[in-house]
Amino acid sequence: MNKYLADEINELSRLSTQKVMISIFDTSGTLLAISNYSAQLLGVPSELIVGMNLLNLTTEQIKLLMPDITKNEIITVQEGYNTLRRLLEILIEEKIPLSYINFMPYGHTRKPFLETALPIFGDNLDVIGVKVITTEYSLYGQNEYFSELCKISSEQAKSISQNSTPLQKTKINLADRQYEIVYLLANGFTQSEVAQILNISRGSVANIVSEQICPKFKIAGSSTKLLIDKAITLGLNKTMPSSLYKPFIIVLNNEITERYF
Repeated sequence: MNKYLADEINELSRLSTQKVMISIFDTSGTLLAISNYSAQLLGVPSELIVGMNLLNLTTEQIKLLMPDITKNEIITVQEGYNTLRRLLEILIEEKIPLSYINFMPYGHTRKPFLETALPIFGDNLDVIGVKVITTEYSLYGQNEYFSELCKISSEQAKSISQNSTPLQKTKINLADRQYEIVYLLANGFTQSEVAQILNISRGSVANIVSEQICPKFKIAGSSTKLLIDKAITLGLNKTMPSSLYKPFIIVLNNEITERYF
């Protein structure tokens, strides 16, 4: 094994009693080492997953790491791994740290995590591995959204009817996609983050906001701030559309998002 990777793994072993969430991967996505605390959160002994390629999981492996996952969520999780694989390629090419929100149902835990992937360099300054540091994610304005998301699985979300939404109490007729965008914007997400959650382009979000949503709110132009203020006043930030109960990855590096996603 490369000496620099070995040094990172030895350092992680020294932290075995600490409550830190760290994972070390090679450039193919194979897990080389994981902190005890991370393995505990996954609910899987580290010896079962070290050596597993966590970016190319089979359906059976996904179910091992995510025992509470629903059938509908498996496809969405696979899409999330497509994003993680692309991020690994970008990290190797650009040789820069990358940050993202990881909301995948690992173990029996449904909560958002902030992950920062750091390149591990070899003698020639080529990327030979990746060190991922994980912390719990919290951001004012988005906490209510994530709290709601953590409580309800996608199977439970099926029982949420459109009649339960505040749309019924307003005279604004929003299509499902329009309501998703309004809800996410009103809960503190940027248009770029909304695009990633909905798996559409940033330009599509901007066009829907300016050409479809703002006219329905009688807003001239495309003032996102005014739209958010009106949406919150109407309570459209309170009830989550059932279609948003799903796992996802949100890339936080704006420049990388614009260039690659």
